[in-house]
Amino acid sequence: MSTIRSSVRPKSSKLPWGTILKPEFGLGHQKMTEYEIDQTVERLNTVKQPKEREYPRNGPVLDQDALDEM
Repeated sequence: MSTIRSSVRPKSSKLPWGTILKPEFGLGHQKMTEYEIDQTVERLNTVKQPKEREYPRNGPVLDQDALDEM
């Protein structure tokens, strides 16, 4: 049975943890400009506010007695 060589699992497992391997399928590594890095950091550094409900939800209004019976 032949094994398929993968860029994820190297032949040798003696590489330091976190080593980034160059992919074998020819795409190479992408480089970001300083502006793109700043945009990415800004986008990932901000906490999104929860969205409000777009329409009012129609449901029965329950009084305290009905809630207590549940």
